[in-house]
Amino acid sequence: MCREWLNDPATTSESRLIIPAGIVLPQAIAIEIKRILTFDDVLITSAVDADSGLCYTKLFSKSGGPGTFINPPLEMIAGPEPAPELSASPTETTKPATRPRLDRKPAIESPLPHRPYRLCSNRIVLGSSALEKTNSANQRSGRFYPSDDYFEVAEIFAAFPQAENDWMETNAREAYGLTEDDASEHRRRFNDLVERIEALELFVADETGKPIPAEEVRLEDLSQHYDDESERWLHVHFKD
Repeated sequence: MCREWLNDPATTSESRLIIPAGIVLPQAIAIEIKRILTFDDVLITSAVDADSGLCYTKLFSKSGGPGTFINPPLEMIAGPEPAPELSASPTETTKPATRPRLDRKPAIESPLPHRPYRLCSNRIVLGSSALEKTNSANQRSGRFYPSDDYFEVAEIFAAFPQAENDWMETNAREAYGLTEDDASEHRRRFNDLVERIEALELFVADETGKPIPAEEVRLEDLSQHYDDESERWLHVHFKD
């Protein structure tokens, strides 16, 4: 639907696509247009969720040529390994730079407002969410409310959206046979942030601190992009 909409000549930068709730979607979603014209005359048109900022697809069009669609990867962060018990001690190979302050008190002792899902990195609670939006039977998302400990690693998640976008645009330009001087730096930056996020070993726990099995746990921090501290989102794909 997004691709057909972007290809429609009647679609403009002010257009909004409303996809109604139905069998697939539990609730209606609104999609808006974002456009960027690069220095090498490539127009990048994105179909973006008006609420969460999630990009569903991008259309790359060079002047006078056909467009090419590129979908953002659905799983930018690998699903975590089975989470250790919260009482477990850090391994000897733990690196302080990527797993900060693991000697703190267990997650179950961290006082947080009543939100049933807690985002944890080993024994540290990074914040909580109600996961109020049901995307599918096993996929839920919701606004993320950070703890004080989150801000020790916040720069990783705040930098990731732009790094991901630069990485995708670099790949798209190269698909057109275009090159840029910053291509290697964009890839290095993106891969570095992916590794740092994976090193945090994120998992979701309930209010008692018990880990909840999940296929994917993804934190999306758009607070700097929108200059809005409430624009932090937690997305979880639970196991059956």
